Formats: sequence, C-alpha cells, structure tokens
Amino acid sequence: MIQGVVLFAVRPAVATVGMARRGLDRATIAIVDGALADGIADRIADRLLAGPELERIIAKALEQPGVERIVNQVVASPVIQDAIARVADDAIARLRDSPALWALIDEIAQSPSVAEAITQQGYGFADQVGDDIRERSRHADARLERLAWRLLRRRSPPGGAAPSPSGAT
Repeated sequence: MIQGVVLFAVRPAVATVGMARRGLDRATIAIVDGALADGIADRIADRLLAGPELERIIAKALEQPGVERIVNQVVASPVIQDAIARVADDAIARLRDSPALWALIDEIAQSPSVAEAITQQGYGFADQVGDDIRERSRHADARLERLAWRLLRRRSPPGGAAPSPSGAT
C-alpha cells in the first residue's frame, strides 16, 4: 500500500523531469543548429586545431585503451592495404621515369667502393673457375693416361712404376 502511494506521488515528478529534458534537448539542438549556421563551430574547431590544444587532445586520445586495437584494425583493413599498394606502385612507376634516379644509379655505379666490390667478386669468380678447370684437367689427364695404357696394353709404365688405382699420376 505504501509503495502504491509513493509511486502515485513520484510519477508526476518523473513525468515532469522527462518533459523538461525533452524541452532541453530541443533547446540544445536549436542552439547547436544556430552555432553551426553562424560558423561558430568552425571558429572553435580552428582554435582547437591551431594551438597546443590539438596536441593535448591527440595525446589524451592515444592514452585510451582501445586506440591501439582500433588503429591496428584500420591499418589491417583491405581498404588501407589496397591504398598502400597503389601508392607504392605509383611511387615505383614514377621512380622508373625519374632522371634523378638514373643519375643516382650512375653515381653509385661509378663509386670506388662499388668498383672495388666488383673487382673482388671478379677475383673470387676467377679463382673458382681456375680451381674448377684445374680439377677437370686432373681428371681428364688421369682418364687419358688410363686410356693410353689400355690401348698400349702395357702393364706398367716405363720406369717400372705401376699406375695408381685412382688413375692419378
């Protein structure tokens, strides 16, 4: 019974607050609409973005716990990935046509350090080729010697030394 009386007394107060709130919402909307029409919002935004306030706002936003997750989602999104790929492709295409790039490549190619590296690589390659030719020559000599002994049907070479089992001399 007491609850009913309390509800009966409180309901009109709650209804009055609700109506006041709706009226306040309408008044707030009207004020914001007027501010937008007069350009006040633009001036406020310009002031916020012009000074150290922008840094403070950004710093505060970056401190929020969900920002890193949101940034990771944005960066991983297909839209951003496609945009990055297009920018990279465009940059590469422009670089290929750039006389400055080719001048840089010529400068690098003529540098003493590149010439020295190429020379060292050339020496290393020449050493490899020389080693390979020497090894092949040894094998060819051994094969020719074995073939000659077979053709001559000799059991031992002149001087009395028998050929080695590997065929090398």
